[in-house]
Amino acid sequence: MNSRQWFFSGVAFLLQVPFFAYGAGLVPCGGTGEPACQTCYALGLINSVNSWLVGILSIAAAIMFIIAGFRIVTAQGNPSVLKSAKDMITNVAIGFMIVLAAWLFVDFLMKALLDDGQSQMGPWNTIACVDQPTARTDPGEVSITMVQTTTSCYSTDDCATKAAECNSRNDASSEVVGTTGSLAVDCSYTDTTGRVTPGGRGEAQCAPENTNCNVAFLSSLGLTDAQANVMSCVAVTENSGGAVGCSGTGPCGTFQITKTNWRIYTEGSNAEHPQCSASNFGGDIEAAQNNGPCNARVMASMVRVSGYQPWTGAHSGQAPWNPYARGCVNSHSNASDSTNRAF
Repeated sequence: MNSRQWFFSGVAFLLQVPFFAYGAGLVPCGGTGEPACQTCYALGLINSVNSWLVGILSIAAAIMFIIAGFRIVTAQGNPSVLKSAKDMITNVAIGFMIVLAAWLFVDFLMKALLDDGQSQMGPWNTIACVDQPTARTDPGEVSITMVQTTTSCYSTDDCATKAAECNSRNDASSEVVGTTGSLAVDCSYTDTTGRVTPGGRGEAQCAPENTNCNVAFLSSLGLTDAQANVMSCVAVTENSGGAVGCSGTGPCGTFQITKTNWRIYTEGSNAEHPQCSASNFGGDIEAAQNNGPCNARVMASMVRVSGYQPWTGAHSGQAPWNPYARGCVNSHSNASDSTNRAF
């Protein structure tokens, strides 16, 4: 068997590795402890396969260089063998340069489209999939919630980007308000994930089918029954039970967690949830905050450390940050709940 046959046999074997490994890691959804699969994960699969193929081609090129070098060393001056080996080196080098050039071209194109102000290469290497609003219809009833947010922006282009993000939502409309140096985007949209159980704000909880914040899901994160009931209600007051959305001051996600708190629990060697750090979402901390399962896990850690204080206010006598959160504590807590209320 000549070197070319050996090469293609090796590549054919390597191409079977994902099947033997059952595609582990290529599609990070649908498994134990993983989120449900959605359309976004198809893009993640394509990206993972692309990265895997680039790695395999790099290994194949290295092997071909080694084979060519070995043939040069053992040619014993044979002109035809030397020419064949040199041609192999040239062809492999050209082919590998084409692969790298294609990668760099796609990287440049995506970087130009993204324009996120970051300098590192490969903004598309990590595709962050976040929970998307899902309309739910009960017999004879459709439950929807109108959400209004205000998000600060710092330039005309930044405002246009945030307005476009708003307009991509269901039944959305946006408006740029303010003056230079103090601009913001007012956004209103229809949210169908935040269907709640009966009760007014400060009493209503996320509906059982709302997997962002229903009581059963929050209990599974290690919260007590009282904590799970309170925080399911708080989720309604913070973001109508939806997983996606940021306020103008920076908090994002189901429980509107601030970036400062997010970094405490997701970054550093002692972080409790490193899988939820911005580095795992292409460096986009808001994408990490808007990931429903991650937002809930960070919330649960905050409750265990600080009680309800991050949502209800700092101490007695100070105006509460979310007065409705205090209503949730009064409505769903009980005498045996020793969690810090921070009233």
